[in-house]
Amino acid sequence: MQYGITKLLIGSNNCLDISQEEFEEAKIAKHSLVEVLSIEEKHNLILDNYAEYESELLGLGLKRMLFSDRNWSSFESEIHIVGRRLINLLTTCRLISRSGSSQFELNLWKERRKDGGLKSA
Repeated sequence: MQYGITKLLIGSNNCLDISQEEFEEAKIAKHSLVEVLSIEEKHNLILDNYAEYESELLGLGLKRMLFSDRNWSSFESEIHIVGRRLINLLTTCRLISRSGSSQFELNLWKERRKDGGLKSA
């Protein structure tokens, strides 16, 4: 069987011949990159929700300090806003933790733990 690398362009006929071993290595590398991208996207989702939560707390604190509106309706509104941001953050963490870790993520975690990068609870 012939293995090769080509560009996915209409009318492109250029092909770089590679061996079966190189093909298998490229296939594994592509799979690893997709797994790493998945981990990064999950991490970014959590960080975005955390940033929104912290930003909301900062904005509400600043508003309270500058305008000192101290009636129950404003407190209640702020409680609901902070609660909603916190629920978004916690729900995201829970969904990601329940989505199941891939073998790649588990291996990465084991390696980092072995190297002293992670400590067990």
